[in-house]
Amino acid sequence: MPGGAADAPVRWSSPTLFVLAAAGAAIGLGNVWRLPYLAGEYGGGAFVLVYMLALVFMGLPLLIAQLLLGRGVRADLPTMLGRWAAASGLHRAWRSVGHLALLGAALVLSYYSVIAGWSMAYLLRSIAGGLEGARPEALRETFLVLVSDPEKGLGWHTIFMVASTVIVAHGVRRGLEPAARWLLSGALLSAAALALVAAGPGRDAALVHLLRPDFAALGWRGVVEALHQAFFSLSLGLGVMLTFGAYLREETSLVRVGGAVMLLDMGFALVAGFAVMALLSAAGQAPASGLKLVFEAVPAAAAAVAGGWLSTLFFFMLLLVTLTSAVALMEPVVAWVMARFAVTRVAAATGTGIVIWFLGLGTLLSFNLMADFTLYERTVFDWLSQLSSRLLLPLVGLLLCVFAGRFLSPGALRDVWSAGDGARAFRLWHWILRYPARIGLILVLLYSAGIFAFMENLW
Repeated sequence: MPGGAADAPVRWSSPTLFVLAAAGAAIGLGNVWRLPYLAGEYGGGAFVLVYMLALVFMGLPLLIAQLLLGRGVRADLPTMLGRWAAASGLHRAWRSVGHLALLGAALVLSYYSVIAGWSMAYLLRSIAGGLEGARPEALRETFLVLVSDPEKGLGWHTIFMVASTVIVAHGVRRGLEPAARWLLSGALLSAAALALVAAGPGRDAALVHLLRPDFAALGWRGVVEALHQAFFSLSLGLGVMLTFGAYLREETSLVRVGGAVMLLDMGFALVAGFAVMALLSAAGQAPASGLKLVFEAVPAAAAAVAGGWLSTLFFFMLLLVTLTSAVALMEPVVAWVMARFAVTRVAAATGTGIVIWFLGLGTLLSFNLMADFTLYERTVFDWLSQLSSRLLLPLVGLLLCVFAGRFLSPGALRDVWSAGDGARAFRLWHWILRYPARIGLILVLLYSAGIFAFMENLW
């Protein structure tokens, strides 16, 4: 072990709470608004099968690697990676991977908060009956009015960031753990309730959409999209799992908790995807993705199928999902600020919240006052999302995979490996991390960077 294991007294109360917190970090809007659409585009069950295989052979090994690195050196991200590098005689430049992960987490949370704020506004509007009987055209107008009003958007963005900051400021035992226990549990129950209600007239169509395999429609693009979705659905390029791993107890089985996180993430994605597709099918609407799905298609379908209360349940689920993700995204940055500037958690959380709130103004204003302020035909929001999700996150994920699988001493990694997981499991994990996982991550990075699209256009 490179050292530092005794430096941090903070530990998760139990493996179960860790699993809930890590699953809350992994489960996000992408599980709701991307998987159903991608499955419909790329062969239904064929896409879902590749997605699940990618989770097992690419996502899970990298998740375990990050938990192992975090538990081996209980420190902030740059310090953690620097100590591991020094123990294996590597250059201290590997610390920079930690800084890139922190930057990615801050950028993602900055625009994530704005979108989550809009979902809060829709939740209250739905509770008040404002979405009852609304048609798609009216919902589109409602959304355009909301995003074009910077004052309302600023208020919701601020409320969401304040809530996230307050939770993180309370620490692991009094902040992250209660949030994981109650928020994620509520999100899982809400998703299950949505699926049960939607399992009526739209059930058969949704099952066909998600589960009937059509390998002819999959293609190479569907395979790479499945790899892409598996990587992003576990939040593996943001440093969250490294930081959460630093709070794990020595005796905790990394294979068991990592597998549990993966299964929860996969289960939520499939249940939520089924619920969304069943609602759209019952209402006779075509699949959509992104903001259009969340703020137009689903509310219209819910109103047509069961009335406004179903929209309330949907946006309540989104609020819980986005809040658990936001808390997890803040934690690595707050831990670094505490170590770097020797300040209290409250001060670190407050300062981090203010900076991320300020960064979020770029996204907020991209839809109204700064809509015409573009660079190469992209707004500030476009550049933030492209820089983070298309470059920083897959790059960090690949570098961490190469760092742990290729450069670090297997002996040093084995010292941190849980005795209960066994030597055979260690050898299998290390081999998968070095080869299948690394190849998958290279494909994800090339695809995210647009290299495949460029080559396809040349061809």
